[in-house]
Amino acid sequence: MIEIIIGLAIYGYFFYVFSMTFAWISNVGSYIPLVGLLFPRGIDGDMVPPRNNAIDTNAVVHNVLLFCIFVVQHFIMARPATKKVITKVIPVYLERSLFVLCASAILHLIVTHWTPIPIVLYEIGAPWSYAVWATCAFGFVLVFFSTWMIDHFDLFGLRQVFMGNNYTHPPLVVQYLYKVSSISVLSSAGVSISFSFST
Repeated sequence: MIEIIIGLAIYGYFFYVFSMTFAWISNVGSYIPLVGLLFPRGIDGDMVPPRNNAIDTNAVVHNVLLFCIFVVQHFIMARPATKKVITKVIPVYLERSLFVLCASAILHLIVTHWTPIPIVLYEIGAPWSYAVWATCAFGFVLVFFSTWMIDHFDLFGLRQVFMGNNYTHPPLVVQYLYKVSSISVLSSAGVSISFSFST
């Protein structure tokens, strides 16, 4: 029973961080006060960027390192050798939940420790800014929808904790967007990020 509570808590934390990340990338808290109360931090921070070409290299390096932590965590924890070590310490059915917890915690770290770069890369005014914001929102919906095309509950460790020692890997079924592109989650994430700077 405790493993189910742990799995559900980790899934809840993932969903919170996923929502926070959308609010952060889209700066939606600047436009919708209620969202701003729940998720006050936007990718631009609280500053009004000066209109000059001075790039803060420290901020760029800091932000790149934050993303590198996320990439390294995914790379290391996805290796069979790492999984073998982890499952000597915790039950096999909690391994995926641990992966989700670590990934969510690092994404939380990125959102809360991001350093805004004090220059305007580009600026899009209304009405086009609404179209760009809608594209960002569409990207996040597509990312979330893509998880249901494989096995949402297995991907986030819930199926494992509910089945416990009876867990078996479900067969991989390629359907919907994955028939078009095997990297639909990554490409839709790219759509979200590349159209997010709509301030």
